[in-house]
Amino acid sequence: MRPRAILVVVVAVALALRLFGLGRESLWLDEGVAIRMASLPLRQTIAATAADVHPPLFRALLHVVIALGGRSEAAARLLSALAGTLAVLLLGRIGTRLSGSFVGLGAAGLLAVSPLAVQYAQDATSYSLYMCVALVSYLYLLRWLERRRTVDGVGYVLATSALLYTHNTAWFVVVAQWTTFGMALLRAPTPRPQLALRWILLQAATMALYAPWASVLARQLGAVSTGFWIPTPTLRTLGSTLLDYAGTPWMLAALGIATLAGLVPVRPRGEELNTAWPAPELVLVPWLVLPVALPFLASYVFAPIFLTRVTLAALPALCLVAMRGVSALRGPVWRPVCTALLVLGTAQPLISYHRGPHKERWREAVSELETLAAPGDLVLVHAGFCKPNVVDYYLRRRDLEVDPFPEGHWAIGQADVSDLKRRIAGRSRVWLLRSHEGEGSAILGETLARALPDVRERSYPQADYRWSPGPPHAGVALVSYQETGSDPVPAPVTETGRGVMPKH
Repeated sequence: MRPRAILVVVVAVALALRLFGLGRESLWLDEGVAIRMASLPLRQTIAATAADVHPPLFRALLHVVIALGGRSEAAARLLSALAGTLAVLLLGRIGTRLSGSFVGLGAAGLLAVSPLAVQYAQDATSYSLYMCVALVSYLYLLRWLERRRTVDGVGYVLATSALLYTHNTAWFVVVAQWTTFGMALLRAPTPRPQLALRWILLQAATMALYAPWASVLARQLGAVSTGFWIPTPTLRTLGSTLLDYAGTPWMLAALGIATLAGLVPVRPRGEELNTAWPAPELVLVPWLVLPVALPFLASYVFAPIFLTRVTLAALPALCLVAMRGVSALRGPVWRPVCTALLVLGTAQPLISYHRGPHKERWREAVSELETLAAPGDLVLVHAGFCKPNVVDYYLRRRDLEVDPFPEGHWAIGQADVSDLKRRIAGRSRVWLLRSHEGEGSAILGETLARALPDVRERSYPQADYRWSPGPPHAGVALVSYQETGSDPVPAPVTETGRGVMPKH
């Protein structure tokens, strides 16, 4: 079977995995934020994104998708699914260009079945697009380095500008590319001053296209530096990210061995060392290391920004390096056998991915609320920012009094307690949709329980987004507070058919 035909099959598998069950799970908070902003007129979408901590490209494209396909979960996630599929095709081409068809096809296969890549390809956030556009930028970079054609330079400028407009951590990917060029320049086959000048012109053109957003970026960075929700990472955090990439501990070990082997310059059978310029190692090592290491270091120097998903642009490099390690094996059997084992081992966590919910279960919680609540009931949403972003997306009833609490801030103080007592005075039942709790959150439940002591809670557990082992946690909970002796709230039916909402 020809390499091109194999790549078509791999891309088809990638597309099927990314479309399967695309709308199965509820939106989680970040998806709700993206859909709410993208549903505004385009100018307002960009303005709202500027007031947030992201660049505008993903939400602008999502605005178009919503206008054409609607606001359903599947429609909103389609952009990410298609971007994730295109990333597999691009990685196959890049790998073939760097190290031959075996490495390119194997790396594409690994990315096609990567649980982490599939998850963010089924997520209405910017991370799948971020990885895809990073691959477009790298493809044009390699083409320009190889041939120095103007058309490839223009492609690189446009792709890299789009990358910077996709996610703010894209600057770390650009630093990796600068590092590759700087090291490769030392052995450039053409006059170095001329090549360096042309590279500077490409970067200047890229910065010129990004310049309209530069002041917004500075403002966003200032807001992040004064306080952000991400905790300071540790070495354990970094290890968890590596486990997220691999999917399971034994695959982490297997990919680690393959990656170490892939960092050694490959000597073709019976030939001398590869003399291609730039050497594949000069491309892959900065690409693999810097988009992970730099956000980690920035979290100590600047502000905590490190999460697995902001490093996703490095995942394709890991696939390439691992397959280069496999390609170094000798014998007609070992290479295909090891490739098959890596692909199957990488795909294995997809089984558990499709078995259980990994996103916040707002759809289920709001549906149960609408089933159980009486007309006129007060529903408090804590944290308050969840109301416009996810609760309003699912809520269809208009006979409930649904309020964010507290509104405009996260931590609950004494003033909020006084406001809460005023709101619930004279009511026989109040509902609380609880999630993303901040400082002082316990006061909310305690105050409600003192006034309305009959408390019944329904939790909606989910598995963490990480692939590292851990118990499910209740990302969303629905709690009813009512007077003792009043008509009870019917106990909802669980997945096992038994009523829960235990009384506390």
